[in-house]
Amino acid sequence: MSGRATLQDAVEATRLGAFHFIEKPLTPESVLATVNGAVELRRARDRSAPPVTPEDIVGGSEVMAGVRERIRQAAPTDSRVLITGESGTGKELVASAIHYLSRRSRGPFVRVNSAAIPRDLIESEMFGHERGAFTGATARRRGRFEQADGGTLFLDEVADLSPEAQAKLLRALESGEIQRVG
Repeated sequence: MSGRATLQDAVEATRLGAFHFIEKPLTPESVLATVNGAVELRRARDRSAPPVTPEDIVGGSEVMAGVRERIRQAAPTDSRVLITGESGTGKELVASAIHYLSRRSRGPFVRVNSAAIPRDLIESEMFGHERGAFTGATARRRGRFEQADGGTLFLDEVADLSPEAQAKLLRALESGEIQRVG
């Protein structure tokens, strides 16, 4: 987003990985449409990604052998799994390997970078919304929990969410029930 942009700025932003370049003044509808477009592109890329197995996780140390063993132990259960570690340590690979070995492997593996979701859209993104729930909600939309039904929901960067949003996610995870916005 930019208040003063040139074609060169837009080209450079796109070259660096931006999905889209929009100028101010912004409308909620244009931001929502852009975010939805980026989400759909990510989903399409995710569907074409090859599965990850424990053997794909590199490292010959005892610690890494232990990680691979824990993946094999967690995969056959229906338990929720907390994967911790610094950014870039492979938490998503571990989650993907657990999914691949689980009974849910035929279902979707839905990745959510919680830090990338605007604070005022987190409930709509995670739980979905009904038509007319807010400006720009022109149709009913399934949230990430519903999209992952029968598969795996990988929540990354949950610590970046507000305490209120974390509490709502925790309630949904514990109860297994969600309610769309609106």
